[in-house]
Amino acid sequence: MENKETQIDENLVDYLAQLSLLHFDDNEKKELVEDLHKIKNFFEKLQSINTDNVEPLEHLNTSFYSLREDKIFPFEDKEKLVQLSNQSINNYYTIPKVIKNKKHE
Repeated sequence: MENKETQIDENLVDYLAQLSLLHFDDNEKKELVEDLHKIKNFFEKLQSINTDNVEPLEHLNTSFYSLREDKIFPFEDKEKLVQLSNQSINNYYTIPKVIKNKKHE
């Protein structure tokens, strides 16, 4: 499979903004392009590090393992929570579709 590198430019920022329902002015787009380049360069630098003899970590913080017991509490007023939502159907929250499949647009 061919590894096609994504071009980081204002078109990519426009595409990401559309997916996330955000809007950026021209200055913000330029800053985001620069930030994305910095992030990409950082990850490229990380990929160059030899980790052959390094054991993988499950968690950076060892206190993660001090888990508490889960306790289930019934919630009496589900309808009140649903009323706080902007939109709901049959007591479930609804949100606008944010990911679109280009094949079906």
